[in-house]
Amino acid sequence: MNVFLKKIVMTAGILLFAGMCFAAEPESNGNRWKVIVSIADQKTYVYDNEKLVRAAVCSTGIEDGDNDTPLGDYILNESGQKRGEFFYSRKVGEGARYWVGFIGGVYLFHSVPVTEDNVVIPEEAAKLGEPASHGCVRLSMRNAYWFYRTVPDGASVHIQKEPYTCSTDKLASPLVSKKQVTSWLSFHEHEYYQQHLLSCEAALVRLTLAITGIRDLDEDTILYSFPWGTDPEKSFVCDNVDAGRRNKDGSIHWNNYGTHPPLVVKTLQSYLHMYGLDASYEVREMKLSDADLRNLAANNERFLGAVVWLVGHPERWGEHPPVKNGIVLGEHVRFVDPELDKAGKFMVWDPEKHPDQPYHLAAIPTRNMFGYRTVALFKR
Repeated sequence: MNVFLKKIVMTAGILLFAGMCFAAEPESNGNRWKVIVSIADQKTYVYDNEKLVRAAVCSTGIEDGDNDTPLGDYILNESGQKRGEFFYSRKVGEGARYWVGFIGGVYLFHSVPVTEDNVVIPEEAAKLGEPASHGCVRLSMRNAYWFYRTVPDGASVHIQKEPYTCSTDKLASPLVSKKQVTSWLSFHEHEYYQQHLLSCEAALVRLTLAITGIRDLDEDTILYSFPWGTDPEKSFVCDNVDAGRRNKDGSIHWNNYGTHPPLVVKTLQSYLHMYGLDASYEVREMKLSDADLRNLAANNERFLGAVVWLVGHPERWGEHPPVKNGIVLGEHVRFVDPELDKAGKFMVWDPEKHPDQPYHLAAIPTRNMFGYRTVALFKR
């Protein structure tokens, strides 16, 4: 029995069990929508009317000649009957939520695997971002739900083995000098305020990318391109991006947090690669004291700014707030201008709305809680 036929036999049983639980029929605008899956990137890119609206970490099939995700061009749910909220396969021992077919009911976009009781299987969810499926395209639960509810039947699907690179005609004029960045920020920083209570890292990823000429991304596209989880070194830790860090009883909600430099670096590098800018800009995580940061601003012409981690609103959280498993209560990020002001002070931009932008500071307070970790952007 060939691989494709085996898939049909296995999946037929899965979808019979799934039942007829379909989303409301999407509008007939599928020809506006395009889905691109890169096996090399382990990313799914979704376009609406040529605008990138989601860049989601995914898991494609295990590359063993039997479970590979098929390459080529397809139509999402071409029959209009392959879209459901839940399935479970006793044969495979796992199911998933929010599924949509792209080769009949044989290959699907769906959530990370769940048990028969609809509970996420942690060891499978942890594989997101690496080949792990039986040929389907796995997405996080949030992204699978969004995909299921948003991407209409009839959308084109293209699956390629190679990394995905955008057309360079999407780029605006890049900024390649410190003076250009300083001038551009003074006119445009208000366009990059964070859109959610806890989305400051995504807002500054968007701002940093804008410096390189990538200005066609909205904040949510970036926010939901992060893997979401419980380890801020690898994922965006947040139960509710629009809620605060305290529960109603005043206790700390540790899972409403954010993320740390490694994920910001990885995300920035991913988008630079996607837009073909690897050779033009470099992103590094560095441990920079105020003196080190001052030296870059004063003397390094390739330095184009930095994202710094610090305790936001120390008047609320204290200079040394509680820490749990590397999570610092009151964590916040800000962008440091690549130039110093005339008085030799830092110019610091806050992604939260503030009437006095930038702040002019001799030293940037409350960074020591994070070991002076910094994500710096350089022109190559």
